[in-house]
Amino acid sequence: MKSSRTHPTVPLAELLPGVLKDLKGEKRLSLEEIQAAWEKLVGKRASAHSWPRTLRSRRLLVEAENSGWMYTLNLSRPRLLQGLIERFGANRIKELSFRIGEEKETEWQGKRP
Repeated sequence: MKSSRTHPTVPLAELLPGVLKDLKGEKRLSLEEIQAAWEKLVGKRASAHSWPRTLRSRRLLVEAENSGWMYTLNLSRPRLLQGLIERFGANRIKELSFRIGEEKETEWQGKRP
């Protein structure tokens, strides 16, 4: 009886390196990676008054200390988003939004990307 396969059998040892390479490229971003990039983008002064809070569905939410900082960051949104995309890729971050936060916390909130 003939096999109905249309593709030749490939040993797992030959497939595994390619699969692992693909998975490695899609590692989750850590809070530390995002915070470091944020400080470089906005500078030490602004990063002391704003902090990345969540990254869900490629949307980074940044909290600001007050409405003044939120307004200032919103003015720079296109430049900041472009910097984040250049650093992490459009497949990781496509949107940037701001809200007023109560206090800066060090624990990552929500689902990781």
